[in-house]
Amino acid sequence: MNYSEPAILAKLAEVEAHIAPYLQMRTTLRAYLAQSREVHTLDDDALITLYLHNRDIELKAATEEAYNMESAVKHEQSRIEDELGMRMKSRKSENTKTGHGTAFFKDTASLKTEDKGEFSRWVIGAENWTFVDWRPSKEAVEEFAEQHNGEPPPGLKLEYITKVHVRKS
Repeated sequence: MNYSEPAILAKLAEVEAHIAPYLQMRTTLRAYLAQSREVHTLDDDALITLYLHNRDIELKAATEEAYNMESAVKHEQSRIEDELGMRMKSRKSENTKTGHGTAFFKDTASLKTEDKGEFSRWVIGAENWTFVDWRPSKEAVEEFAEQHNGEPPPGLKLEYITKVHVRKS
């Protein structure tokens, strides 16, 4: 069963009407999640609407109880990102735009020191101080790799991870 944008918004409005204390919202959302949240059944607009709503909940998390809720919301966000990513890949699309926002792929660098000693010797020996701030400088390493056929400095591993991002309209 697909849930349309109006149905999701109506349910969200119903939930928000009962949000006096934060815990009441948590209970209501958990019940809502249990009954309707197989993300593959929601259309793109509903997923983006839900993602943006969840992100608002993340921003409001302030107490320890809210922290636990935030963890559940982050897990849900990850599931939505995965679903949107699979849909965009299957469509061979770089983004999906709806009335509530846009989901898109964005590459971000992930840097890991594989051999600290080797990297330290390279930095010290060649006085390449722009590459460290007690850890490798991602920007300097990316620039170096661009100038050296994609190879990072010795002792480092540079890889790019494609993630789904959602922007509000």
